[in-house]
Amino acid sequence: MSTATRVATHKRPPSAAVRRSGYVGTMVFDVVSLVAINGWPGWDVLPFLTSDTDRVIGVVNASIVVHLVVFALYTLWDPRGLRAAGEILTSGFGVVVTARLWQVYPFDTPEDWSGWGLVAHLLVGLGLVGSVIGVISGVAHLVQACRRPG
Repeated sequence: MSTATRVATHKRPPSAAVRRSGYVGTMVFDVVSLVAINGWPGWDVLPFLTSDTDRVIGVVNASIVVHLVVFALYTLWDPRGLRAAGEILTSGFGVVVTARLWQVYPFDTPEDWSGWGLVAHLLVGLGLVGSVIGVISGVAHLVQACRRPG
């Protein structure tokens, strides 16, 4: 096996500094999202959202705040076990948010031949499936981290 092949197949995990910069970038995005949703310009400027969005905004905000707190913890300390627990927690909130979006369906989609209603439902459904997979993945990562500490 050539050196290039060995290097390509045995990538090093990102350094702590690289991981932390990613965590900080994610936190900045979370803060910007909270401001954009709740302050300026606000969710109500989006023409495809109905007044029923008020019924889901609380869980959306809670999910973003939990994500922000988890990533703030990661910037201080990010062992595999903590990251796995954070994955379970944030994906669990993703399940709650997407289930609530499915239940309330605060989107103003036309009931014509365009198919946008179907597309929106499919995207929310895919989000729900992805969040469930995230929880399962987090559990698997947590089990791995418990078996191989460090």
